[in-house]
Amino acid sequence: MFLLLIGTDPDVSQKVFEDIRSLDPEGKQGIIAANALARIAFRKKDYEAARELAASVLAVEPGNAEALIIHARLLLRDRAWSNAIVALRSALNRQPDSRIIYALLAEAHRNSNDWRLARTALERLVSLAPTDEPARLELVRVLLILGEQEAAESQLREFSELVPNSLSTLKVLADMLSRQGRSEEVKSIANKLLSLDNGKSVAHAALGRLYLQNDQYDDALANFRLPGLSNHHLKPISVASLTP
Repeated sequence: MFLLLIGTDPDVSQKVFEDIRSLDPEGKQGIIAANALARIAFRKKDYEAARELAASVLAVEPGNAEALIIHARLLLRDRAWSNAIVALRSALNRQPDSRIIYALLAEAHRNSNDWRLARTALERLVSLAPTDEPARLELVRVLLILGEQEAAESQLREFSELVPNSLSTLKVLADMLSRQGRSEEVKSIANKLLSLDNGKSVAHAALGRLYLQNDQYDDALANFRLPGLSNHHLKPISVASLTP
């Protein structure tokens, strides 16, 4: 029955879920409807309504994963990191392969400055969704914070093999190699970027930064002065800015 609601007006869906919940407030269908209503309330930024609905489900079924996820989202909004982690780990008991749970766990651990547990959550997320670029780049960021340069590079290269034409990943990899003075590898990535649509400006910006770093000012200027190169391309790449 719920499948018939997909694609309908959100207000219509809300009314139908409210009717279902009123008929069976503590039964299976009522719980499904309450979780749906909590998600709608959260999207509408009616956080108190979302909190009440999630609590009503958890009062009947304390281990309900969907309600625990909504509860955890609200705790994250409240900056209650430790409580959010407890809720998410409880949700994992029901949904051990949930990508959203691992993404939220990573967020909670990151905000708690527990970078090693954030890494663990992100590694699990990446194993479940190998081509999720924001998750992969966030894992790279955490690895760099932990000083794990080789692991970060390995993650970027693995993603590049899975998604060869990813400009963002190639940009970060080129920047990382440039900082390590690995000029030939940077040039190899730049050549790859030159072969991609929309990759030329990124390639010349990367080469310009490389030459500038090596005090090759004429070569740097030759790349920076190319038509179509914007200030966006010239900005040094900061992996910290890639948080999803």
